[in-house]
Amino acid sequence: MNNTRHSIADVAFDTGIQKDTLRVWERRYGFPIPQRSDSDERSYDGTQLARLRLIKRLLDTGMRAGQVVPQPLEVLNELLQSRAQTAVADASAANAVLEPLLNLLMQHARKRLHDSLMVHVQTMGLSNTIERIISPMAARVGERWMRGDLAIYEEHLFTAVVQSVLLQGMSQLPLQGAGESPKVLLTTINNEPHALGLLMAECMFAQMGCDRISLGPRTPVADLASAARVMNADIVALSFSSHSSPKDALSGLTQLREQLPAHTVIWVGGSAATLRLVTDPNVAQVFGQARDLMSAVTQWRATH
Repeated sequence: MNNTRHSIADVAFDTGIQKDTLRVWERRYGFPIPQRSDSDERSYDGTQLARLRLIKRLLDTGMRAGQVVPQPLEVLNELLQSRAQTAVADASAANAVLEPLLNLLMQHARKRLHDSLMVHVQTMGLSNTIERIISPMAARVGERWMRGDLAIYEEHLFTAVVQSVLLQGMSQLPLQGAGESPKVLLTTINNEPHALGLLMAECMFAQMGCDRISLGPRTPVADLASAARVMNADIVALSFSSHSSPKDALSGLTQLREQLPAHTVIWVGGSAATLRLVTDPNVAQVFGQARDLMSAVTQWRATH
């Protein structure tokens, strides 16, 4: 049995899990369970470190802390194996759908790409098309651009086509009456310029019949807080891309929470690297998948 002890700093460095997150999990889920030194410093044994490594790997697949942190080691291993098998199957299925669409983009076939995406909207529904096709396609476009396999004008072409598809998809949804709850204010903050994720989020709220007000990207925190008060917003929905600075995003969220009315909640989605730092649900609620956002709207209505 390995009796080596690991400091909280060592565990954070090894796993990539922030020290504050480890402390929050300790209070919320009863794990990890550190030993305390005479000076009240936390340390962890090898078994806990191994379990935390598995937890981090599962979080990176999109699972939430509440789903994995309380689980014992054997369950975590089963979950990881299951996720790996699912990922292989999903990747194969995704390639069959995404590659023809990416080829249309590379051929600059704007109308054919638009029409192909609209066929998916008509057959799968707007939210499923966003989650299963548009969002993963956007990720691949970003990866190709980073590798230099895609020109900036081709990335812009993709964005323009998707924006057109999303706006057309929303226009075909049933109209909702003014004041339909919840009232959602959508924007990005700080220097976050990417509005595509914001438009995807608006589509989700539209499909759930929410009253939506989009301010576009780059709204200063003070102005956003003022708008939320004046418009009596129930939810402030923010989008973060992979270009966001995690530190700036967390700072902006904290400042916004301090300036918003108590009844107005913050919901955020987008880059996992940025949002993984948001561990306090009292500051903001983080959404990794579209279906989670739609379930949250249903829950919001049930409690209001």
